[in-house]
Amino acid sequence: MKEFADLSEDEVKTISGYGALGKDTANRMIENVVGTFPLPLGFAPNFQINGKDYIVPMAVEEPSVVAAATHMARVPERLVEFLRPLMSLL
Repeated sequence: MKEFADLSEDEVKTISGYGALGKDTANRMIENVVGTFPLPLGFAPNFQINGKDYIVPMAVEEPSVVAAATHMARVPERLVEFLRPLMSLL
Protein backbone atom coordinates (compact mmCIF):
# COMPACT_ATOMS: atom_id res chain seq x y z
CA MET A 1 0.00 0.00 0.00
CA LYS A 2 2.83 2.36 0.86
CA GLU A 3 4.38 2.01 -2.59
CA PHE A 4 1.06 2.08 -4.48
CA ALA A 5 -0.09 5.33 -2.84
CA ASP A 6 3.43 6.76 -2.49
CA LEU A 7 2.94 7.30 1.25
CA SER A 8 5.56 8.84 3.50
CA GLU A 9 6.66 7.12 6.72
CA ASP A 10 4.61 9.64 8.73
CA GLU A 11 1.50 8.88 6.65
CA VAL A 12 2.00 5.15 7.16
CA LYS A 13 2.29 5.69 10.93
CA THR A 14 -0.85 7.82 10.95
CA ILE A 15 -3.05 5.27 9.20
CA SER A 16 -1.60 2.22 10.91
CA GLY A 17 -1.81 3.33 14.53
CA TYR A 18 -4.73 3.39 16.92
CA GLY A 19 -5.82 6.74 18.19
CA ALA A 20 -4.28 8.58 15.27
CA LEU A 21 -6.93 11.28 15.62
CA GLY A 22 -6.19 13.32 18.71
CA LYS A 23 -8.68 15.45 20.63
CA ASP A 24 -7.30 18.75 19.27
CA THR A 25 -7.60 17.56 15.68
CA ALA A 26 -11.08 16.14 16.24
CA ASN A 27 -12.19 19.36 17.92
CA ARG A 28 -11.16 21.32 14.81
CA MET A 29 -13.18 18.96 12.62
CA ILE A 30 -16.55 19.08 14.43
CA GLU A 31 -18.20 20.94 17.28
CA ASN A 32 -18.65 19.62 20.82
CA VAL A 33 -16.13 16.78 20.63
CA VAL A 34 -16.31 14.51 23.65
CA GLY A 35 -13.88 11.89 22.43
CA THR A 36 -12.68 9.73 19.57
CA PHE A 37 -12.60 6.02 19.04
CA PRO A 38 -10.62 3.70 16.80
CA LEU A 39 -12.14 1.50 14.15
CA PRO A 40 -10.35 -1.10 12.08
CA LEU A 41 -9.00 0.51 8.92
CA GLY A 42 -8.92 -1.56 5.77
CA PHE A 43 -8.45 -0.99 2.07
CA ALA A 44 -10.85 -2.11 -0.66
CA PRO A 45 -8.99 -2.51 -3.97
CA ASN A 46 -10.30 -2.96 -7.52
CA PHE A 47 -12.32 0.23 -7.84
CA GLN A 48 -12.03 1.64 -11.33
CA ILE A 49 -13.55 5.06 -11.92
CA ASN A 50 -13.26 6.76 -15.31
CA GLY A 51 -10.52 4.32 -16.27
CA LYS A 52 -8.38 5.01 -13.21
CA ASP A 53 -7.73 2.41 -10.49
CA TYR A 54 -8.40 3.30 -6.87
CA ILE A 55 -7.94 1.70 -3.48
CA VAL A 56 -10.67 2.91 -1.12
CA PRO A 57 -9.88 3.23 2.60
CA MET A 58 -12.70 2.04 4.85
CA ALA A 59 -13.04 2.38 8.63
CA VAL A 60 -15.70 -0.13 9.62
CA GLU A 61 -16.49 -2.60 12.37
CA GLU A 62 -18.42 -5.09 10.23
CA PRO A 63 -16.20 -7.99 9.13
CA SER A 64 -17.70 -8.45 5.67
CA VAL A 65 -18.02 -4.85 4.45
CA VAL A 66 -14.53 -4.49 2.96
CA ALA A 67 -14.72 -7.93 1.34
CA ALA A 68 -18.16 -7.15 -0.13
CA ALA A 69 -17.03 -3.77 -1.46
CA THR A 70 -13.94 -5.36 -3.01
CA HIS A 71 -16.07 -8.05 -4.64
CA MET A 72 -18.66 -5.61 -5.97
CA ALA A 73 -15.96 -3.32 -7.35
CA ARG A 74 -15.08 -6.11 -9.78
CA VAL A 75 -18.65 -6.60 -11.03
CA PRO A 76 -18.65 -3.89 -13.74
CA GLU A 77 -15.41 -5.27 -15.21
CA ARG A 78 -16.83 -8.81 -15.25
CA LEU A 79 -20.08 -7.58 -16.77
CA VAL A 80 -18.22 -5.85 -19.60
CA GLU A 81 -16.20 -9.02 -20.25
CA PHE A 82 -19.42 -11.03 -20.33
CA LEU A 83 -21.27 -8.63 -22.63
CA ARG A 84 -18.43 -7.89 -25.07
CA PRO A 85 -19.02 -11.00 -27.25
CA LEU A 86 -22.77 -10.41 -27.18
CA MET A 87 -22.39 -6.78 -28.24
CA SER A 88 -20.52 -7.89 -31.37
CA LEU A 89 -23.63 -9.80 -32.43
CA LEU A 90 -25.75 -6.65 -32.53
